[in-house]
Parts: sequence; structure tokens; C-alpha cells
Amino acid sequence: MIWSKPLQFINTFIDELDQQLQSCTSEQQLSKTQKYWLSFCIMGILLANKVCWAEFERISLGGYTLSALSWMFEQSKIPWESLLSCSMKLILRRYGISEGLLIGDDSDRACVGPALSYRLPSFGTFSTSLDPVYSFGIPRQVKMSGIMVDMDAVVNSLWAKNNDATLTKTIGPQIGMMTSALEHRVPELFFTNEQNPGEAVSAVKALAIASAQGQRIY
Repeated sequence: MIWSKPLQFINTFIDELDQQLQSCTSEQQLSKTQKYWLSFCIMGILLANKVCWAEFERISLGGYTLSALSWMFEQSKIPWESLLSCSMKLILRRYGISEGLLIGDDSDRACVGPALSYRLPSFGTFSTSLDPVYSFGIPRQVKMSGIMVDMDAVVNSLWAKNNDATLTKTIGPQIGMMTSALEHRVPELFFTNEQNPGEAVSAVKALAIASAQGQRIY
């Protein structure tokens, strides 16, 4: 996949991060170049699912060269330590989290509370939804009615840290619900904003709406 500029929600996050940085440390703020570079890298991570300057250069069609990306990381004097704490505060405030235990884990293992999860080969589709346009009962063209995300098979190797099989069976469905929620959340992040409002639907979201309306769920 290639891209010409970062998505709007990434730019919004970087702007809010810069404001948070200035409120925490009045002497520090991000320059315009640093903000664009950070937005660029977050977009690259989103598309490549890894941090790789060469990969970022390829998928951006040379918009940033490998040497320029590396130089910015090493020489631009971005206040990394302050950005880490400010970004965590920003995320916690965004989701209304005011108490709890925050643990940083730089291992390559997906940790789900008291269990460990490794994602195995999985597949799904990200496609457009087309509706035919008829004239006298004959389809003459199609129009795009929306975007569809369908994760047909998401496989995880999951086990409890204390080898409790009951705990594993409890957490497994929770991972499934989180994956279902991403089916509506990802399109909303990509294709909606204040200027272009919209709403996506997934199985989890439909069940949540039905529950909020007092409908019986079997």
C-alpha cells in the first residue's frame, strides 16, 4: 500500500500530543518538521506493521528517503522521554482512565492480563460494498455504498500464566469481541472525521446497541 499524506486522525493526535508536551514542559514543543515526521512514521507503522525506514521509503514512493528518516530519528533532538510520558497521559485522558496499573512491556509477546497470546496466521478482507443501479430491471452500473471489513479467521495461541484452562476459555471470547470491535472502529478511523461524519457497524456494536435499547439477546 502507498500513501500521499498521513490520515487526519494521526495529524490530530500529533497536534494534541504537541499541546500536551507544551503543557507538561513549557520549554519544549515540536517543530513543524518534527510533527510531520512523527505523523509520517505513525502512518508507516500502521501500514507496514513494523518500524523499518526502507519499508517507509518504499510505500511512500520516495516521499522520504531512508537517510532522511534515519537522520531525523538520530539528530533532530525530538524529546523522546517527554513524548513517551505525554503520549501516555494523552491516551489515558482520551479514554477517561483515571486509575489502575500501567505496565510497559517491550517483549514481542501479546499480553492479555493474566494470559499470553501469540497471533497465528490469520486472514480477512477489507473491501468496498457495491450496489447495482437498474434501468427497466437491467443493471447498468454500480455505485459504492460503503466499506466492509470482515476478519474471517483470527487465530491465537493463548494460555494462562498459571496454566488455568478455565481462565484461557474466559479470555478467548474477549479477544474475539475486541477483534469484532475493530471491524467497525478501523473504518471509522480511516474514513470519518468532523467534516465527513459516518458510522460503521460490527456484530459487537450491533449487540451493544440492542442491549442499550433493552432488547433481549439470545
